[in-house]
Amino acid sequence: MLTARDSGKAKRIRDNSSVVVAPCDGRGHILEGAPSAEATARLLDEAQTARVRRLMSRRYPVARLVFWWNRLRGGTDPLIGIEVTL
Repeated sequence: MLTARDSGKAKRIRDNSSVVVAPCDGRGHILEGAPSAEATARLLDEAQTARVRRLMSRRYPVARLVFWWNRLRGGTDPLIGIEVTL
């Protein structure tokens, strides 16, 4: 998955890699009665984040617009990849 480098999610993972995963809707609200599992998360380096971006572009073509917009604005890449291991 991808998130903003300066997001609260990324900052928390930098401090503590323990996470809980559960199914949610598009807004991130956990579904009522949904099962959850403890997991470990880690932030990916530049090369690994680029791979996630390529895979997401293939799976979700509309994501290409977001990635294109970020490149157009220039500067550093605002997104970082996250790997979650159960």
